[in-house]
Amino acid sequence: MAFSDFKSIQEVIEKYTVKTIKEDFTNNIPELEFKQDFVADIKKSLRMRKSSASEYFLCERLISPLLFEIRKRHEKLNIWSHECYLKTDDPNLSGTPDYIISYKGEEENYERLQYPILTVADAKKDDFMGGWAQILAEMLACQKLNKNTHFTLFGIVSNGTFWEFASFKDNLFIQDPASFSIAGQLNKIAGIIDHIYGETTCQVEEHLAQLEKENNTYPF
Repeated sequence: MAFSDFKSIQEVIEKYTVKTIKEDFTNNIPELEFKQDFVADIKKSLRMRKSSASEYFLCERLISPLLFEIRKRHEKLNIWSHECYLKTDDPNLSGTPDYIISYKGEEENYERLQYPILTVADAKKDDFMGGWAQILAEMLACQKLNKNTHFTLFGIVSNGTFWEFASFKDNLFIQDPASFSIAGQLNKIAGIIDHIYGETTCQVEEHLAQLEKENNTYPF
């Protein structure tokens, strides 16, 4: 079963006993400005987008550029694009996400998946409902792989033009009710993604520091 086989959040909620709320957690995140040439490229892609644009166009011209451009500010993170198979002990929570952002640290090993924190789905045919069902299933898979329910995981669903955000911790899924337009709110979207990338790095490094402290603590 693929993550995208889940068609509604309710389906995932009922199967895995997840609590959900809607809450604004992006409003106070500051914006991030891009260089003008990058903004020009995004605007050109928006002009080129047709009403029947395929998911490949959306990924290659709008979603991927944004994710990878902001990643330049966060060298300890790794982005997997349509290539990382998540395998858990639950066949319903195994599959290949559209995008996974994970922690790699100082290593230049881009093939080792460790601490996947952020998952991103393109809203195929503008199906945000299906996109969020897919994301929640992927978050549950990441939680299993991290073997840590205390990380705050993040999810993004986008059709290239509109971007939506959510978080997941323990068994609580928090969906921000806002939908941000890349045409008029590019800097706001960028600021939220940049914030999530920063939170990803901080959480993992705090976890690793705690593990190191515990390993160096002796009972005498």
